[in-house]
Amino acid sequence: MSKPAAVKLKILGTEIQVACKPDEEDALLKAARYVEKEMQTVKSRGGNPSSEKIALITAMNMANELLSLRAGSDELESASSLLDEMQRSLKKVLQ
Repeated sequence: MSKPAAVKLKILGTEIQVACKPDEEDALLKAARYVEKEMQTVKSRGGNPSSEKIALITAMNMANELLSLRAGSDELESASSLLDEMQRSLKKVLQ
């Protein structure tokens, strides 16, 4: 089993160190780049929001995105189940 590695991340000018498994480091770095990009987008909208406010708005935007994706996934799963049921019904009729 791999020992967790310390990975330094810099997000919105703040450096943090996060422990992660070596095989998860690429995913962590990709996530950090995504968070940085989203936070920069919020920051660029104007005003002079605090880092905490930028982080909260970004978290809410990302949570909304995640929930929308999950809802879409649930709808796709329901549609797939319905199609499977229809296919079984058609097979019965055709036999």
